[in-house]
Amino acid sequence: FSPTEKWEKEGVVDNIIFPTGHALFGNDLYIYYGAADMHTGVAKMDIKELLLELRKQR
Repeated sequence: FSPTEKWEKEGVVDNIIFPTGHALFGNDLYIYYGAADMHTGVAKMDIKELLLELRKQR
């Protein structure tokens, strides 16, 4: 999880994003985050795919 978009990279504090909350709806995980101390965003991913990737890292 890292800044990639211009609005995530430029702001009060450059090149920073930080998770602020999450919600699970069915298999969709939504992660809400702050970016550059100026904006908020949301990232969505399939929880099953996330768990598969995490298990690979064991």
